[in-house]
This record gives sequence, structure tokens and C-alpha cells, in this order.
Amino acid sequence: MCLLPTCLFAAQEAKPQARIGVLANRGKDACLEQWSPLVRSLSRALPSVAFTLVPLDFEEVDRAAAEATVDYILANPAIYVNLEVRYRAMRIATLVNQMGDRVTASFGGVIFTQAGRDDINTLQDIRGKSFAATSEGSMGGWLVGLSTLSAQGVDPRKVCPQLSFPGTHDAVVRMVLSGGADVGTVRTDTLERMAQKGQLRLEDVKILLPPGFQPNPAFPFLYSTELVPEWPFSRLAHTPEGQAKAVAAVLLTMPPGTCTDNSVQWTVPLDYESIHRIMRELRVSPYEDHGRISLRDFTSQHGLLVAVVGSLLLALILAALYLGMLNSRLQEAMANLREAEAELTIRADTDMLTGLYNRRRFSEIVNSEITRALRYERPLSLILMDMDHFKLVNDTWGHPVGDEVLREVSGRVRRSARSNDFVARLGGEEFAVLLPETTLEDAVALAERIRQAVSCRPAHMVGAQAVSCTLSLGVAEVCPSIQDFSSLYKAVDEALYRAKKQGRNRTAVSSYCVRNPA
Repeated sequence: MCLLPTCLFAAQEAKPQARIGVLANRGKDACLEQWSPLVRSLSRALPSVAFTLVPLDFEEVDRAAAEATVDYILANPAIYVNLEVRYRAMRIATLVNQMGDRVTASFGGVIFTQAGRDDINTLQDIRGKSFAATSEGSMGGWLVGLSTLSAQGVDPRKVCPQLSFPGTHDAVVRMVLSGGADVGTVRTDTLERMAQKGQLRLEDVKILLPPGFQPNPAFPFLYSTELVPEWPFSRLAHTPEGQAKAVAAVLLTMPPGTCTDNSVQWTVPLDYESIHRIMRELRVSPYEDHGRISLRDFTSQHGLLVAVVGSLLLALILAALYLGMLNSRLQEAMANLREAEAELTIRADTDMLTGLYNRRRFSEIVNSEITRALRYERPLSLILMDMDHFKLVNDTWGHPVGDEVLREVSGRVRRSARSNDFVARLGGEEFAVLLPETTLEDAVALAERIRQAVSCRPAHMVGAQAVSCTLSLGVAEVCPSIQDFSSLYKAVDEALYRAKKQGRNRTAVSSYCVRNPA
């Protein structure tokens, strides 16, 4: 009996350890409060294992994996991908986030500013403003937002004079609402959870969206970016396989409400290839050297090839000494030939004055897109536009000024169009924009945006005199009666003719556009 307490203590000490490292993205105290119920649930389900919760900030996660001070890690997908590549971590379950009746196994980022900021309405307005994000390793609080912004040509690292990383999502929100930063990005559900706790009002924030962004109505939170799989629960390479299988089984069969106050659930491990893609595009760890091959790596992997190439190179050098003059002339001729070929390729597809697609290439694209639209019953629209009284510009100011006006107008048209639209100069002062996945109504709205962008200010200045111009635009949408570029051009040209007849500087819709009732 005297030895019994000692024996029990020794038995407890003999339990295998299972240390669960959790990313404390909202602070370590909040992490302990949120995830301690998970540890208790696992301890009840697997009493033979001693589970311990280890809160980790963004900088501590990699070190914990490298030094094997934890056995499991629950962190955002960006951190998981880094652990997977560097330390052979393996996901065994994916988090299902639940807030009341809102349930989702994916998340993203929300880019926002104060509701009263009339000077910030689009992602382009971020230029020159201060920006706050959670951490450089945060997926929802930085990387997925950076990917979205970079796709729009707005990289906060380059266009924002001040970039802050306060460390937690809540801190970013408080920083923006207090005026410490003009714009911020946090992971989805942060604003809703803070509003639920009375820490903010959702009407006090303004969400910034990419052009043409169409939110998924099934996703239950505000967001501005693409959606990616939720946090993975992963095991490290040294974790016993049998124990990891038992933990995975407990997670996947755990009923709602047993982990946290937010009724977190788990599902089978999801595919994280989208995370790999984002990190490759942004060249962040572990893909900071993606696509680059060092000389050491190449020589170690292809020693024989390097030896052969070295021998050939030596032979070429010796030959070059004997045929130096001839080789020099040959290289010059080949360089001229390559330049000529490149120039011909560009000329074949591009209008040389404006840099837009030319009529030949645009015709190929239109026919291909019409075939796709009809096959899959997807919307496709075309805008045809003509500069009003452009001949008067040439007659008054001369053709060099006319060319400058054409370049400026083409630039405004291209900037007003979306990234997936096709913009072409068909000839003279005639331009066209093909709009995949776009209905007639949306095409008319874009046409008006283009018209206003061109007419809002002079296109060129000759001394103190302004050279202004306007556009007349016609819009048509593909329907079963329109089967090729010729018929679509006829429909949109009819609308352009009516726009000119009605007084110019306006947009008209083709009378041929009768949507298929099916």
C-alpha cells in the first residue's frame, strides 16, 4: 500500500506523450481558451496517451517542428505546406469551422477599411495608403490577400508607404478602426466573431472587392479573396503512426460541440494544392527559390552531363579561336534573324501603334470563344466602339497628334476592361472588347465605363490646347443565331451605327440580341 502512489505516478509518467502545437493567431491566452477543450476530449477518448497543448506564435511553429518539441501541429495551410515540404508533416484531418449555424471547411481573406473612408472604394485605391496584415506567415491574414491584390497589380509591399504586421487578426482590425492603418486584411470570420463579442459593428467597416468579384452565396462570412481549405491537423514525421491513426479516428468521429465553444468539427484531409499554387506564385517559403536552379544542384544531379558539356565547350572554344571571324559573323546573322522572327511574331498578332490585338488575331479569338460559349451555354458579349469625328483631329492637329490620341484612348480602354477580356484595335479609330462570361447587361455597364473613361478628360495636350474625344459604342451578346465573328460583328456594328445616328458619345444595344429562352 505504501508503494502504490509511487507505482501510479510511475505508470502515469510512462504514458506516451502527445504534444499538440497550435498556432496562436489571436494570442496565446485566446489559444489556450479555445483549444484546451480539444485536448481534454482527446484525453478522454485516448486515456493511454498524455496530451498537452502548446500555443505557438507564427515565429515559433517552424522551430517547434524542426526541433521535434511537438508531435502534432494545428496551423494555417501556409504553415502546413511549409512543414510538409521541409519536415514531411502529414495532414490527418481538416478543420470544419462553425459559428452558430454558419458551417464551412474553407476560408479566405477579407480586405477592408473604415466605412467612412470615401477615398478608398476599390483595391486600386490602396496605392499610397498604409496597410496592416496579421503576419507574413498568415494565410488568411496576409498571403491569400496578397495573391488577390497582386493579381490586380496592387502589391502592398511596393505601393504602400507603411506595411504593418501586428501579429494577430484582432490587432489588425483594431489598428484599422483606430486609424493606425488605412486598410487591413484578416482571415474570414474575424469581423463576425468580433462583432458577436461586441468589439465592433459590421456597419463600421467597408469591404474591398476585386473588379467583377462574384461572392459565393453559400459561404457564410464576408470575404474578398479566393477560398482555400481550412486549417489541417497534421502529424510530424517522428509521431508514432498507430497513435496518429487513433487521434485521426477520434477527430473524425468527434460530435459537434465537444472541442470548443464554437462547435468545431473535423472532416477528412482536404486537397491543399491551391495553397501550394499560391505560395509558388508569391515565392514564399518553402518556394522562395521555385523555378530557380543553382549551379551546385545542377552539377550534383547531372555530373556526367556536365562533364560531356564541358568537353564540348572546350572543343567549341578551340574551334572559335580558329574560326573567330566566321563565327562572329554567323552569330550576328543569327541574332538578326531571331530579332526579325520575334518582330514578325509580334506583328502577326499585335497592332503596332497601340499594342492591342490586331483584327486577324482578334477574329481567331472571337471565333474560338463563340464556339466555347455556344457549346457550354455560357454568356459572351462584344463591344464595338468608334472614336467620334477622329478625322477632324488628324485634319486639325496632324497625324502625329492623332497617333498619340489613339495610344491614349487605347490605354484607357484597356485599363477599363477586366483582366480576362480581349481588347483589339480593328483598324483606324475602331476598337473592340470581347467579354467572356459576360451578359448583355454587364457588357453595357462596362461599355459605359469605357465611354466615360475616354471622355472624362482630354486625350492629349498641344501646348495649352486640349485635344478631347468621345466614343460611340455598340454592344451585342452571342445567341444561337450568331455562330461566328461575321454575324456577331454585324449585330454589334448595327448597334454602333444607331449610337452614331442618335448623336454619338453614347452606347447602343444591338436589336439582334434576343436571348435564347432555354
